[in-house]
Order: sequence, then structure tokens, then C-alpha cells
Amino acid sequence: MKKILIILSLFLGLTGCADVMNTPTKRVEEYLMKYQKLNDDITGQIEDLLTGTTGMNNDQKLSYREIYKNQYQHLTYTIKDEIIDGKDATVIVEIEVFDFNLANKEIEEYVTNNPDKFQNTQKQPDDTKITNYTLSTLKNFQKRVKYTINFLLTKVDSVWTLEQISDTDLQKIHGIYEY
Repeated sequence: MKKILIILSLFLGLTGCADVMNTPTKRVEEYLMKYQKLNDDITGQIEDLLTGTTGMNNDQKLSYREIYKNQYQHLTYTIKDEIIDGKDATVIVEIEVFDFNLANKEIEEYVTNNPDKFQNTQKQPDDTKITNYTLSTLKNFQKRVKYTINFLLTKVDSVWTLEQISDTDLQKIHGIYEY
């Protein structure tokens, strides 16, 4: 009889945990943790982006990869609210990331104001020098920015499912959203 009670308790405990994990907030946390933990899907996105990139050598691509891994690992977030309306939900999240939008503006201004530092021997702009400067600046950039993202979810077959997030919200996660 004791064995039956123990097995029943374990079963109820495990199925109860599944329900606790099936909330809109938990789904959003799972999604954001994929970035923080560099899930294979996330590193795959970086690789896909680098595959389509031209004008960067292998060392520059490696540096770019490391910059974004660092960005994702340092992403922080706070759940601000969860609003459930039947089978639809919105989870409002404030994220904080490195402000690569600001960094890119500062880089562009510096390159524009110092063209002689980014020229080849023929006094033409040298894309390799510009890219190396950009990557070096991004790697060391520490200013952060906060964004709010409204994650939309739908309950399908009793499971909360995160809707595809917008390009704008992806830009916020990447720290490149132009505000």
C-alpha cells in the first residue's frame, strides 16, 4: 500500500509541475533563457546570419559571433505583467542589453570624422579597417539600454504557445533597435 501511495504522489507531483511550467510567463522565460544559455537554435541564427554576410574574413566573423554570444549571455529581463484573456495572453517584459544602436552611431560618427584612419594606401576607404574598428568597439561597448517587449501567446490544446515575435522585437533583443 505504501508503494502505491509513493508512486501516486510522484505521479501527481510530476504532472502538477507540468501545469506550473505551462504558463505564459514560463514560456517567455524559456524563450529568453535560450538566448542567455546560447541554445542551439540561437547559435544557429548567428551562423545563418554570418553565412549570408559578405565582406568579412573568418577572424572578423569569429569576432562577430563572440560579440553576439556575449550580448545574449548578458541579456537580463524583468517580467512586468501577464495578461490572460481566454486563450490569448500577453506577457510584458523589460529587457536590458548592450546598446549596439548607440555604438553603431558612435562608430559611424568616428569613422566620418576620422577618414584618414580608415583609408588604404591609395587614400580610399578601407572596409577591413572599418570592420575591425567596428568589431573592436562593439566588443568593448558597455552601455546598456532597456526595452519593453510585449510577447503574445495563444493556448493551443491546453499548451501556451509563443507567437512569432516581430522583427522590431528581435532588434531589441540584439540591441540594434533604432530608438
